[in-house]
Amino acid sequence: MAVTGLMAGQLPMLACNKEFDWVSDAGVAMMLTVASFDQDTWDYQNDVLNEHATSNGYTTGGLALTTKTIGYTAATNVTKLDCDDPVWTATGTLTGIAIVFVDTQSGVAATNPVLCAQTSSVDVSATDAEWRCTIAAAGLMTFTPT
Repeated sequence: MAVTGLMAGQLPMLACNKEFDWVSDAGVAMMLTVASFDQDTWDYQNDVLNEHATSNGYTTGGLALTTKTIGYTAATNVTKLDCDDPVWTATGTLTGIAIVFVDTQSGVAATNPVLCAQTSSVDVSATDAEWRCTIAAAGLMTFTPT
């Protein structure tokens, strides 16, 4: 199974417009049932398609992100945004193929910035067990100036 991480293409513009604050704003991880993340056009939550319906341990609207951090390593010039792994407890069989990360501070889907997504090459299921989106040790997103 291959997992691909993609940053929303318009994220740098949204950051420069001060539309999100990674550490202090509320954020969610939303599970998708179809690998439909569009890096170029999904700028706000209202663009998100194919979210999992409320069932089997998932609640529409996503799971709150916890322990969000930001850090910089001077030796490598890398800025890292990180958070705890989103974990759902499946009741029955819970299946998803992608997780989209969204800043939800505004409370309005049309102005909640999409940050990034992790998409699997295959459906991932858990039955009466933990469904975990494992964040890489390097972080959810990293930025390196060139």
